[in-house]
Amino acid sequence: RALDAPGGRPTLRLRGLAWKARGEYERALDDLSEAIELFHGRFALALYDRGNTYLAMGELQSAGTDYAAVLDLDSNHSDALYGAGLVLKELGNFELALELYDAALALEPENASYLNGRGAAWLALGAYEQALIDFTWSIELDPSYPFPRLNRAHVFLFEGNEELALEAYADAISLSPHDPLIAQKVAMALYQADAMLEVALEYIGRAIQIDPSDSRSHLIEARILVSLERPENVKLSLSRSPRLLDDADIKEVQTMLISTGHYDGPIDGIYSSDMQEAMERCVYDNGCL
Repeated sequence: RALDAPGGRPTLRLRGLAWKARGEYERALDDLSEAIELFHGRFALALYDRGNTYLAMGELQSAGTDYAAVLDLDSNHSDALYGAGLVLKELGNFELALELYDAALALEPENASYLNGRGAAWLALGAYEQALIDFTWSIELDPSYPFPRLNRAHVFLFEGNEELALEAYADAISLSPHDPLIAQKVAMALYQADAMLEVALEYIGRAIQIDPSDSRSHLIEARILVSLERPENVKLSLSRSPRLLDDADIKEVQTMLISTGHYDGPIDGIYSSDMQEAMERCVYDNGCL
């Protein structure tokens, strides 16, 4: 394998990063794993990059394993500490996530991403005052970073200040008007709080308009429509999704359609053929409810 001349770094890592940037995660994992093997497991940069790839895929345990391997090689790798904190937060271990964010911030006290991550852990614990401190500090350090603004809006929403929350959500979206993830997160937060569902529907519609290929947005739209007692629109919404949902999402779709009396067969583009038997069993044997 060719190596990049100065430090002998394998070009495999660079190619893996290129695959990751294109969303080709499996190819990224192949190249990054081979690069790690070339260095007998002691290539911290590639381990960290592979951890990030696993995290992007939602494979939290594998991501955590790679971040831990990086920290075994370099206990002061602040990005790996932050990545491990993200994993623990997603797994619901908020207290330990806070410890890792604190360790990362001890190394880089003015890192806006780290502050936003710690604030999100405080938010999950219901410690709104501490969360607001971190989000506000993150915004001051990087005014162009939308996520602390988004998370600050969540605090206002959870505290019951809907007017201030809407202003803050609009502020966050103004920084990334073409990013469907921001609009999706706003819609999901409003849905989970059972607040301003019509506004949630507008935001998820915006996300779908930006990226019609994201099946997650269509699923969120269907959830909101069920909450708004508009089941007749659920199937239409889901039928617009061009990608297959995973099995857990398919079962949720089944349940929604059956419980609202609107299941009349598979939806083109949603259900994979191997799910049809399960679909029929779900309907006729009441297996989903």
